[in-house]
Amino acid sequence: MKLKNWKCVEVKHHRDVDRITEEWEKNGWSLHYYQVTGRDVWVNHYLLFARENNKKPLSAKAAAAAAAVAAAT
Repeated sequence: MKLKNWKCVEVKHHRDVDRITEEWEKNGWSLHYYQVTGRDVWVNHYLLFARENNKKPLSAKAAAAAAAVAAAT
């Protein structure tokens, strides 16, 4: 049985969704689910990524970019 790793990434602005998705996919993750929550001007985007257990870990650059996007908005 193959187990998967799962990571949920919060993206505060829709302009960053494509960039964050591309960076995670370059590191062996695949986008499993995308959800938007909120109302009016307070909207968050949640990306759920999955990958097989034997894949390489998220690079420091991709992790830093995801953290910077979350902190900036």
